[in-house]
Amino acid sequence: MIGLICCAGELSDKNLFEEYYGKSDFRIAVDGGTKYFTTYDKDFDFAIGDFDSIKIEDKNFLEENDKIFQKYNCKKDFTDFEAAINILIKKNCTKIYAFGATGTRLDHTISNLIYSKKCFDNGVELIFVGDNNIIKFLGKSVECVMKYDYISIVVLSNKGMKLKLEGFEYDSDLLDVDFCSTLTISNKIKGEKAYIELLEGYGLLIDSRD
Repeated sequence: MIGLICCAGELSDKNLFEEYYGKSDFRIAVDGGTKYFTTYDKDFDFAIGDFDSIKIEDKNFLEENDKIFQKYNCKKDFTDFEAAINILIKKNCTKIYAFGATGTRLDHTISNLIYSKKCFDNGVELIFVGDNNIIKFLGKSVECVMKYDYISIVVLSNKGMKLKLEGFEYDSDLLDVDFCSTLTISNKIKGEKAYIELLEGYGLLIDSRD
């Protein structure tokens, strides 16, 4: 089961959204993320949130079509994003695409990205999708393809990361990357795909463009 959540960040390209929409089985609008479905005229299962970031016309749409599954109080000890993820996990989703979950609110952006580790620890792959970045948690060895222009690895583990890179412009038999190091930023894949052998640590794998 593949889930899709849409948050209130900047609206992504229609073709990109439709690509991932078509891959998903269960779709949730998170507060102002309702705009994805109303703008691109796509059906979804329901909406959740405290609805403090939604346009009035989208809120009216939700109420008129009985699409509100859960309305939360603005004063709560979790975010709407976390609530949506947990709903999809309970529905046995093993992969979740998140649109509009990275944006101008850096507090939300950073906390959302870090939450990908909790998802990984629970056997769920959380992938953030946008016009300039595709981001997912890197906690195991993976085959890597490049949709955009650069592949970067941001180390999150305090003890750093040990890995091998094959098929990249900057390959390595063994990299020992310290926490906060910029050593693994702005790499490229030489062919159609590459391979990251993760020996120790964890971080974020980012496919990006300007």
